[in-house]
Amino acid sequence: MPLNEQARPVKAVHKLAAELIEAILINLEPVDVVRAKQVCTAWRDVVDDSPILLRLTHKMPTPLLGDENPHLEEPSELSRNVLIPLDEFAGQPLWPLVRQLEDEYLATFSSLSDEQWKAKQELDRVTRARTFLKRMFEIRTALRGLRVDNIWPPGFREISCAICARWHTQFRFADLHPLLQFLGHGATCFRGHKTLFVFNIRFFSDLCAPKSLFERGRADAITFACHLKKALKALEAGGMRSDVASRPIITKLVAYDRFMVENDNGLTLRDVAYFIIRPFHFIIQHQRQSLRNWHGQKDKFKVNKRMYEKVSYMYPAFEDWTKHMEAFEDIVTIWEATSSDVDAIMSEFEDWRSLRSLGE
Repeated sequence: MPLNEQARPVKAVHKLAAELIEAILINLEPVDVVRAKQVCTAWRDVVDDSPILLRLTHKMPTPLLGDENPHLEEPSELSRNVLIPLDEFAGQPLWPLVRQLEDEYLATFSSLSDEQWKAKQELDRVTRARTFLKRMFEIRTALRGLRVDNIWPPGFREISCAICARWHTQFRFADLHPLLQFLGHGATCFRGHKTLFVFNIRFFSDLCAPKSLFERGRADAITFACHLKKALKALEAGGMRSDVASRPIITKLVAYDRFMVENDNGLTLRDVAYFIIRPFHFIIQHQRQSLRNWHGQKDKFKVNKRMYEKVSYMYPAFEDWTKHMEAFEDIVTIWEATSSDVDAIMSEFEDWRSLRSLGE
């Protein structure tokens, strides 16, 4: 038998084996597919030659098709149709209104330097511009009275986010690169549409919260810093900088009305990991300064009955509230220590040190 005829069945067997290996690997988690590449050269070649597996392992962008919004859970029918009860928005469905405002905001947002951002804030204040943030605040004000003991009624509850104080459904954190999935551990949220998203970090939701919540926030902040450091160190080791950050792609992230990263071909792991440094540093310092300011007014707040009414769901008696405010210095100390510990974890990265030197 001629040699070339003997080779044909061998090639056919190899092709069949490759198809079977691909069919098996498709059912694995991305990290397990990466490990499978190390079994032998044949398995490595199967992965490297398969667009499906390359997308699964974040090595090739997964485009967004049609009008999908695959990164967020779909809202219930009830949540889609809850109505705003008061003010100029009275009678309007909440969900489509906030989606429209956020779509317009994300589509037009552009990055600003610190000087430009401060100038814009001042201009908006002087001209009383109806900015995106102002309109969202107006919507929240129009919902006053709906929450009882800090609990939203059905329909509102499913789309209300304690992290960003806005309205959106749950982000599918499993879509993110494995090195970014720590973002789903409770201190962050994403909201937006298709490939454009707002990113938020928050380690405590209320300056009036009990000391125990600040202690938990401290633990969350330190854990977040450790995970981010791990991701950045892995990037520096090489091999993953151009990995796609999410499946399907995300092309734009905005944070705190001032930070932005954008890539029309899909944000990479490096894009997102280094972007996160800025809002993370910002929120640690912002919450630190807020606590300092609050502490400076604690004597006024602790005797304020009207303020107590707003937080009574956390403090059964007025005496509990006054004791909390008298011990508020302990809470300030907790966050001062948090800021120092996070800084120690992150200070080996030039991007973090540059923010510290600028005092952002």
